[in-house]
Amino acid sequence: MKSIYSLLIFLASAAPMFGATFSGTLPVMYINTAGGAVVDSKDTYVEATAYIDNLGLEGYESLGSAESPLPLLIKGRGNHTWEAFDKKPYRLKFNEKQSVFGRPANRHWVLLAHADDDLCFLRDEVGFHLSRMMEMKWTPAHMPVEVVLNGDYIGLYFITEKIKAAKTRVDINKQLDYATDPYEITGGWLVEIDNYWGLNQVKIWETENHIIRFVTKTPENRSEEQTNYLRDYATRINDAIHGDDKTSTEWSNYIDIDTLSRFYVMNEIIDNAAAFHGSCYIHKEIGTDTKWVFGPVWDFGNTLRRDNNQFIDVETETNVPKWIGEMRKFPWFEDRFKATWHWFYAEKYPSLFSHIDTFIGKIMKAAEADAERWPEYGCDDPLAAKAEFKRRVEAKVAFLLSQWGEGSVEGVMTDDVALSPRPVYDLMGRRVATVAAGAEISSLSLDRGIYVVGGKKVAIVK
Repeated sequence: MKSIYSLLIFLASAAPMFGATFSGTLPVMYINTAGGAVVDSKDTYVEATAYIDNLGLEGYESLGSAESPLPLLIKGRGNHTWEAFDKKPYRLKFNEKQSVFGRPANRHWVLLAHADDDLCFLRDEVGFHLSRMMEMKWTPAHMPVEVVLNGDYIGLYFITEKIKAAKTRVDINKQLDYATDPYEITGGWLVEIDNYWGLNQVKIWETENHIIRFVTKTPENRSEEQTNYLRDYATRINDAIHGDDKTSTEWSNYIDIDTLSRFYVMNEIIDNAAAFHGSCYIHKEIGTDTKWVFGPVWDFGNTLRRDNNQFIDVETETNVPKWIGEMRKFPWFEDRFKATWHWFYAEKYPSLFSHIDTFIGKIMKAAEADAERWPEYGCDDPLAAKAEFKRRVEAKVAFLLSQWGEGSVEGVMTDDVALSPRPVYDLMGRRVATVAAGAEISSLSLDRGIYVVGGKKVAIVK
């Protein structure tokens, strides 16, 4: 009897049963739940097995096989994407660590469906790519694969590294649940700023009308000491950001400004209206002098969906920005993110559209197969979607250029005297020096080159 059941499972995994079929241009992931159980919960895992067939395609590795599939657990994930669409996203938990397409081995992966993306899967792909272009420390891999679940072809998915505290992901010491030691609770934090109400959140009032909600991923379960530490720290940051003195640099003692400037600029480029208040991750390493770091990036479902002639902190009925609108009022932070923008626009932006072309070429046939499976929200014209996506990006970049400029060289600084203390940044947006009031700029120990002072590019010549 057992051998007959195994044969039935193998046959079910060998080919889709319900008409639409995979394109043959991407690897196929086969998932079979125990007894064909339906995956209909975000809370309860279902036992299953899975394997990936690379179909002999160059650049992809198979994982397991039909004869020797890998045991795992599967359940639903997401909020709006889980509730609103028949094409569901899933969370995968292998019994043992697995490397998928060459990525570092881990037990935890997700299958993103992107059923909400009417621009042919480009929103998250380009968002993740912008993060890499900005040279963020770690960006989740986002890899296309077609999926067959219990014999049913369910379309084009993206197997993606789950955000976790791990050496090869968010590289921080993992804070233990229910820790109470005053030093231990200073770090190993991985926290999501969320825009959904939920249990066990840490909440503070940003203003008298807006609440910021923090969901702790590490630790998952908190002691009273951990909760108080996070709430108190968030309150100090919030008070400093909303302070009346916009020349104060107090909140830069709490937040890594270099990473923040990159995180902010990339979210402006793709016009992510949910940035800073939904699916927004921050983390902090252990230590009394370590700072909160923005990132890694996640979820670009709300990008490029509105008039692009505005900044992402503009409040709308569905967009309630957190912190960034107030941060932008500090001139010293404006200098910093403009330096990042000038570097990105000159050095990185020219290659963005070629990546978009390559991506659409890679997934085109699979996107068309997905549209046949999900005609109500699939992408049956990838080239048209690509053209529209590019148009919207160009419109937002044109707006940013009108506000922040290209960062052309404004002058040559040799023995000019600074009238007030000003930070000096290199073209990657990193603070490299501060010139004191009354000091000669040439006195700084900087190599000859282009720097940013006061939001303008300058050439230092010695």
